[in-house]
Amino acid sequence: MWDVKKWDSFKAFLTKRVFNEEVMGYSGEFYLFVWAKKSLNKGKKEILKNIRDNNILSSATSNLVAFSLVGILIFAGIIDLEEFIGNIDIIYIIAVLAIVNRIPFLPSRDLIFMWAGIELSRSLNMATASVAGMLLVSSALKKCTNLVLYLLISWYSKEPKIKNDRLNG
Repeated sequence: MWDVKKWDSFKAFLTKRVFNEEVMGYSGEFYLFVWAKKSLNKGKKEILKNIRDNNILSSATSNLVAFSLVGILIFAGIIDLEEFIGNIDIIYIIAVLAIVNRIPFLPSRDLIFMWAGIELSRSLNMATASVAGMLLVSSALKKCTNLVLYLLISWYSKEPKIKNDRLNG
């Protein structure tokens, strides 16, 4: 979509991901817009259209994959709908229908998913402590990975400037 060096776009999209996951939903899109405005010879309107279209495609694809996987699990008999639906309160149905991951400006989505996972484990008679531990470790690993990626990208982005300053000064 944009004629940019692969490494530069890779750094920008990783930074966008970190902002979206660790700062606030859709703050990464704002970062990407600012980056694209500086890096591309395109107008603001075209950049915003490209970002919007990418978000729509991403959302549609992720929902299609999720529904397909659930359908496969139901068809294969791994998930028994009769048993599953009988144990669920209306609050769980509302939570599932809300695509919590796409709610804008929502910090700490991991906490919401952890709560939903713990509540779901209770209704499915699973070991709540095990599910909570697994979700906690997953969240911590994701946050550590995002931190390391952000620090590496920030360091690497500043390195050529430091080398140029040493050569010139």
